[in-house]
Amino acid sequence: MITTRVVMSNGNKVFERFLGLVGRETWQKQIGKIERTQRQYPLVGAYRRDQYVLVRAIERYAEIFESKGAVSAHEIATEKLDCAVDFMTRILSLVDACDPESLNNFVGRVRNALRDLAALRGLELEMNTASYYTSQGFRVLWRELANSVPETKTYDLFVEDVADGGLEVECKSFMEDTGRQIGRESARELHGVLVKFLTPLLKHLSVGIAVSIAIPGRFDGVLKSYDQQATLARRILGAISPVVATEDMTPKNHKYPDAVEVRIQRFDLGLLDDLDLRDKSFHELQRSRTMFGRLTATARLENATYFCEPLHEGQGALIIALHSEGDDQFVDKVARTAKETAKEQLTGQRPGLLVLGLPIPSADLARSSRSQLDQIAEKVFASDDCRHVIGVWFMGESRFLKHGVDSVEMGATTYRCTREAFKDCESQRLSYGRRCS
Repeated sequence: MITTRVVMSNGNKVFERFLGLVGRETWQKQIGKIERTQRQYPLVGAYRRDQYVLVRAIERYAEIFESKGAVSAHEIATEKLDCAVDFMTRILSLVDACDPESLNNFVGRVRNALRDLAALRGLELEMNTASYYTSQGFRVLWRELANSVPETKTYDLFVEDVADGGLEVECKSFMEDTGRQIGRESARELHGVLVKFLTPLLKHLSVGIAVSIAIPGRFDGVLKSYDQQATLARRILGAISPVVATEDMTPKNHKYPDAVEVRIQRFDLGLLDDLDLRDKSFHELQRSRTMFGRLTATARLENATYFCEPLHEGQGALIIALHSEGDDQFVDKVARTAKETAKEQLTGQRPGLLVLGLPIPSADLARSSRSQLDQIAEKVFASDDCRHVIGVWFMGESRFLKHGVDSVEMGATTYRCTREAFKDCESQRLSYGRRCS
């Protein structure tokens, strides 16, 4: 049903058909919103651009196609448009599988996905799961495209020949802020306001300053408005100035009427010498996070978000740690939603599989700690309402897995937990055979 081989040289034909099906205006509005956000809040805008990398790739393909009448294989590679061709090709293969009654609804879902990140993640998760089973030679029925399994439950996929009586598969995508006390966009918005107010100081900063900002609970409760953020920025500016003017390394603690606590400490810049702040690899980010945690006294906190402003002109650096005194609820939130999904979406009459999509790059999922994922799986398997669930898979974001001489391997990394031996979960890269020729 869904294609597992994508030929990049067919990109122009694929794009023309895709364009006629969904319309360029579908995604251009979202692109415009991102650009406006970046002008007003650069850090938030840059974050959204990273989140909508697939949609921006489709728009870039449209721009080149409009300008030249075609997009060459060289441009697909150099402009990193492989993911756009891959997505459009697989969507069209599903369109071809639609029955007349489901076609309009599915096209509507694709349009909505290009405007809404949560919807896009959900659609990609289902396609990746279907692609995996199809590439393994199993027959996959997509309930949304054709009502081939007449049941009242609305699970996403049915794999006919993988288990006794078939396997019901329900996919559930989670966003980056699931269970978080402080959302990623909120953190970046506050960082932007802080930098704006601290710019006069930063221009001449020649020392290292570590700032820890602790809020009592959820971010929205005390720092949602611009005025609240600006007030905090002014307070921090006033508190940093005397620390810069002295060589005292003793931490300075401040607690304000809104219960926000700020800790400021000067540190030796030599501690940052071994860090490459431009390197965004998993290993280097972990090294930076460890050092920032030490300098801001937040090393033991899992819910801290860090920002670093290295000043090349003044040879100084400002590290900001933003965290909540309330613990994040990622494990409980995901486990609760997973159990509800298993109860409501799966029939319970045959084996069921939950595929949970996480906002984690595949490379990071392959190397990160699995303790939280094990806890989620254990909670699902321990529930009386989930006795029919034989496995819980955690799938990272769909991205390039391997570049060959004349091909690109696409897919996602999964962390599989089975009911029989969920403590011995294994990580496996899922290659769907989507090749660039």
